[in-house]
Amino acid sequence: MIRAAVFSLMMMCYLSTQAADWYFFPTVQSSHEVYFFDRDSVVKHGSTVTVWDKSVHDESYPADNGVHSLTARDRFQCRDRTLQSLSWVTYNKSGEVLFSMTTPQAASQIVPGTIGESMLSVVCSKKFPNVKGGALYNPVNGNDVDAAAETYFADEASKKIDAAPADPDWYFLPRYMTEHNTALFIDANSVKKGEDGVLVWSLLVFKEQSPDMSAVGQWDRYSCPNFTLRDTRATFYGGRGKFLFTTIDHRGEVPILPGSVSESIEEIVCSTDFPKPGHADAYVHIDKNDPYAFAQLMYARATDDKDHKWEQLPDAPRSKKYKQKK
Repeated sequence: MIRAAVFSLMMMCYLSTQAADWYFFPTVQSSHEVYFFDRDSVVKHGSTVTVWDKSVHDESYPADNGVHSLTARDRFQCRDRTLQSLSWVTYNKSGEVLFSMTTPQAASQIVPGTIGESMLSVVCSKKFPNVKGGALYNPVNGNDVDAAAETYFADEASKKIDAAPADPDWYFLPRYMTEHNTALFIDANSVKKGEDGVLVWSLLVFKEQSPDMSAVGQWDRYSCPNFTLRDTRATFYGGRGKFLFTTIDHRGEVPILPGSVSESIEEIVCSTDFPKPGHADAYVHIDKNDPYAFAQLMYARATDDKDHKWEQLPDAPRSKKYKQKK
C-alpha cells in the first residue's frame, strides 16, 4: 500500500514537472477503452522507444475491479517487435490509486491483432512523435484526457443512433438537382434560427440506390453573415433509408464552398421567407412527405425527358448578401 502511494506520488510529480503533453491514439482502441500517450515523455534510442501511455475505461461499462484508468511506462523494441512494461498504476473514477507495479517486467513478443501491436505501429512509425495531428495521433484538446475520453465514448454511442428528427416536413430544392443531378431536401420543422445562426436537417438522396449507400442526412448550423457553417453530425443510410451509422464533426466553423450542397441550403435557410409559400423555383413542398419516392420520380422524369424541360426553372431569388459574396 505504501509502495503504491509512493509510486503514485512519484508519477504525479513526473507529470507535473514535465508538463505532460497528451496525445490521442485514434488507431489504438478496444471495446471500452481509449488510449493516449504523453508526447514529452517519449525517449528514442535506435529502434527502442520508451513512452508514458494511458488508457481510460468507458464508465458506461464499469470494470469489475473498479479501474477507471491505467497509466504505464512502456518500452517498445521496434526491430524485435517486443513490449516491456517498466511500471504502471491504476486509478478509480475519483483518481485514487488502486494498484501499482514498480518492478520492470520481462519483454514479451507482441501478439498480432492486439492493442500492443496497434500501439507498436504508431510509436515505431517514421518521425514519431513529431508529426502533430494526423491519422496516427492527435493533440488532446485542453490537455484534458478524461474530457477527451468522455467525448470519444459519447461520439461512439451517437454513431449507433439515427440523428434524423422524428417529424420531418420535407421541401425539395430543384435548383440543386438542376446543377448536380442529385435530389436535395430540407426539413422545415428542423429549422431553428438564433443569434448563433440557423440549425437545419437536410437530406441528400442519391440516384443510384444501394444497400451500401442511398442517402446522407446532416445537421448543420449556418452562420449566415459569415458564409460559414458548423457540421454537427451526419447520418448515412442504405436502401430506402435503412440506418447505417452516424458520424460526428468537431472541426468547428468552416467556409461554405461555392457550388456545394451547403451553399444551396444556405441560400434557402438564411432567407427570412423560408418556408413561406410562393417560392416554387427555390423550394417545393413534396408529395406524401416521402423524399425517397419523390427523388426517384424526379430522376425518372429527368431520364425520360431528353431535353430536360422539367429542369428549366426560373432563377431563384438571391439575397443581397449572396450577390456580394459572388
